[in-house]
Amino acid sequence: MTTPTIAVLEGDQTGQELLAEALRVLDKSVIDLELAFEPFDLSLENRRSTNNQVVLDAAEARRSKSTGSA
Repeated sequence: MTTPTIAVLEGDQTGQELLAEALRVLDKSVIDLELAFEPFDLSLENRRSTNNQVVLDAAEARRSKSTGSA
């Protein structure tokens, strides 16, 4: 069985703090399930430096993860 992968959309400030807490409860020691995480830095600085390509990459990852394709 392949390890389920979650696209993690990181960002700025408060959203990042909430994300850290959400990821904490997805830890294998808490849910007894191995998960893989594919992070995407959606901070303003990174969106600017990649000319928003990171947003497109994250959207594609979300699409492929939600449909179950690799």
